[in-house]
Amino acid sequence: MSKRSHPTSRGDRLFLDRLTELSDSAAESLSKYRGESLSLRSLTELSDAAAESLSKHKGDKLFLGVTELSDAAAGSLSKHKGWLSLEGLTELSDAAAENLSKHNGGFLDLGPSIVSDSVVEILSKNSFVRIRGATELSDSVAESLSKFKGSFDLECLKELSDSAAESLSKLNDCLCLDGLTELSDAAAESLSKHKGGFLSLNGLTKLSDSAAESLSKHKVSESIPWRWLSLSGLTSLSDAAAESLSKHEDLGLDCGLEEQVAQYR
Repeated sequence: MSKRSHPTSRGDRLFLDRLTELSDSAAESLSKYRGESLSLRSLTELSDAAAESLSKHKGDKLFLGVTELSDAAAGSLSKHKGWLSLEGLTELSDAAAENLSKHNGGFLDLGPSIVSDSVVEILSKNSFVRIRGATELSDSVAESLSKFKGSFDLECLKELSDSAAESLSKLNDCLCLDGLTELSDAAAESLSKHKGGFLSLNGLTKLSDSAAESLSKHKVSESIPWRWLSLSGLTSLSDAAAESLSKHEDLGLDCGLEEQVAQYR
């Protein structure tokens, strides 16, 4: 490791986030670090030998900035016994995804660039996989997600087709779609059938009467603690839409609109 890497340590956490290269021998040395977390977020390449060494890190968290990973390296890192972050990956082979799906040390965080129908289907077996930052979603990937056991962050999603909305409605998890600024009546009808937990659509500023009527039917089992429908970005509602939404038992709205809806309760 070069002196220019400027390592910093905070308690039992070691940050080497300026380090861009890591030799196999340095990786072997770092594997012996016993602190809670080891962060190498600027490291974009990792040899198979270095991956094998880092997999032996005994801390709770390992953050790597690698953009690509060989199948063998993925197999090694899958053995890491703590939270593993690989959000910088820009591609992932099916074989590497299969290896990573076996990770059982805690959360496995991945970025949106690795998303494909086959990769999502392979990773769907692991309930601790979290895919973050997706800005787009194809209908086929949305269909694969309907079987996904992990967490797929859709907060940055900008558009949602009617077909994708139908697939997402089957997710057995909370749905945060705050990046959406528009929602078709058909998509609203599909999302109203979502039973996995809260539904957040805070990016919407307007809602048609038909969409409001559909979303008012959003109802989650009482056994699930998070059941609300959040529409706090709405700036106005027609009287018909307000009357429809008044039927929802756990609704989040802007204060002014809450008063309008309350008139119909």
